[in-house]
Amino acid sequence: MDPAPEFRNPFRFGAVTSPPPSAPPMAPPVTGGAAPGGPVPAPPRAAPPPAPPAGRPLVFMGFVESPGITGRVVVLTDGETVFYGREGEVVDGRYRIVALGRETVDIERIDGQGRQTLRLPGE
Repeated sequence: MDPAPEFRNPFRFGAVTSPPPSAPPMAPPVTGGAAPGGPVPAPPRAAPPPAPPAGRPLVFMGFVESPGITGRVVVLTDGETVFYGREGEVVDGRYRIVALGRETVDIERIDGQGRQTLRLPGE
């Protein structure tokens, strides 16, 4: 029994009334052909999470050479971001640099879905 809107005052304090008692909770129905008292079937498996987007392919731009840098550092790009890495490192969170050649770099997907050789672009 709510008072009419013109007589309601949300700032008025009064006695708290508890809701009426409800019926006791009922057990869920048994499904899946299990007999009462028998084993409960396992719930269905959730769908696997969607695969991450493939992203843009990497392009081999060259190597960084400087007196202060030890070892060979490869330069890769996806067209927007430039990535630097050495043999054995992961770049772009997706690829591991496997081997460096004179004009090539071998990379593999860290999820095991492939390996490829990138070549320097021709002039």
